[in-house]
Amino acid sequence: MNSIKTFKYLFVCGVFTLLLSICFLHGISKNTETLLSTFGFNRISVEIKYNSIKSSTYGLTEGEALELKNKLKENLVLFALPYDVNIKNHSNSISVKALAVSPFYQSFADINIIKGSFLTEKQEKNKDMVLVIEEETALRLFKSTDIIGMNIDLMDNSFTIVGVNKRKNTLLSNLLKSKEPDIYIPLHTAFSFDENIKIPYLHVSISNEENTGEGTNTVIKALEDMGKSPANYRIVDYRSFEKRISQLNLIIVFMLGVFILYYLIEREIKVIKEILKIITKGWLSEYFLEAMKSSKKTLIYLVMEFIFWASSVYIIFKMIKLDFYVPVVNNNYVMYYKDIFKNNLFEAVTSKTLFQCIPYFSELLISLIFICGFSLGGLLLYISFYFFKHTHLQIDKGYLFCSLSYLAVLLLSKIIMVMSALPFVIDIKAVLIFYVFSFLYFTLLETPISIKKDLKSE
Repeated sequence: MNSIKTFKYLFVCGVFTLLLSICFLHGISKNTETLLSTFGFNRISVEIKYNSIKSSTYGLTEGEALELKNKLKENLVLFALPYDVNIKNHSNSISVKALAVSPFYQSFADINIIKGSFLTEKQEKNKDMVLVIEEETALRLFKSTDIIGMNIDLMDNSFTIVGVNKRKNTLLSNLLKSKEPDIYIPLHTAFSFDENIKIPYLHVSISNEENTGEGTNTVIKALEDMGKSPANYRIVDYRSFEKRISQLNLIIVFMLGVFILYYLIEREIKVIKEILKIITKGWLSEYFLEAMKSSKKTLIYLVMEFIFWASSVYIIFKMIKLDFYVPVVNNNYVMYYKDIFKNNLFEAVTSKTLFQCIPYFSELLISLIFICGFSLGGLLLYISFYFFKHTHLQIDKGYLFCSLSYLAVLLLSKIIMVMSALPFVIDIKAVLIFYVFSFLYFTLLETPISIKKDLKSE
């Protein structure tokens, strides 16, 4: 009896593991889109490649940045220049990470301004000595956040604080906290200190209608028109990240959906056979109408059951629409995804800014959860299925209770995850798929229904 309970618990643990994995995957994906703000993944990133032989880089000067911006005028262009500096007021001095950015940065990244405002185009055009400071940094320097209009010294110049931003309390931002800037200043203000500095990063917004090749070619052509060799730049279309990240949930939901459809259709065929059996039996008898009247109740139940299963097939079929992204690769797909995994790990570690790091780290985290969560959950389900298949046990009411109560537990988990600032988003589609999966397998396929008893007695 204890072994029976053990395998029942294995089934419940398997369902929970798979469902929690899907919710984490979905949550991290949504968390990433939020941190990437308005444009999300609809952008192209351009990063200069450092030359290990020459001391200079292939970055963009102030004039080249303006020229590139004019060439890509139909798109929004963001330039970013990270560096480490010291800031101080009359009493304190601290070392911080600074990021000189275009005023469009707030559209590309999730900047939560709690006091004042973010940098404006007018301030950048006038090369004003203004900055936005992060809340924790402000508390370290001033012991307060009521500092709008106050001045701090930065690179031997006095800057006026125009805004205070607060970091998002999310899993990704907390894990990547060291890459998030402490202060923001206008990009062209940074050039007023040193005309020879070069911009290492830029991001270009792209429309949803453009395909990956067209968006990338637009940026490459603009660089070539300026006399820049694209070979000296690493150009990444972030839409490929979104496609790969969204695939894992689609795959597992599709696999379970197909499994459910198989058993639903099998169930419909059995119901149709029972209906035909009753009609055939009555037709062969001398009193067909009387036979149909005596079987009226059973026929009504069977027709209602058929309608229910047919509706279920339609709903599940609509939910598991196949829309997978299969990239074209030169080598085999195992090596392709292995290289992606290694590349994500390398880029997440070496990225200079939070904005650059988020997609790589997100895909790496989602891949790890997918591999670990689905391997463990699938193994637990397989063991429990194998056991029940070979013991032919009848499922008791405990499974019906589990299939209903785990939805309530998910809601409780949602509250806990929100309070813990972890990415946990309940994917309703996945929840319904898993609910039908567990309920169908254990309460309909294994347990005889009352209609069958009625049919046997007749």
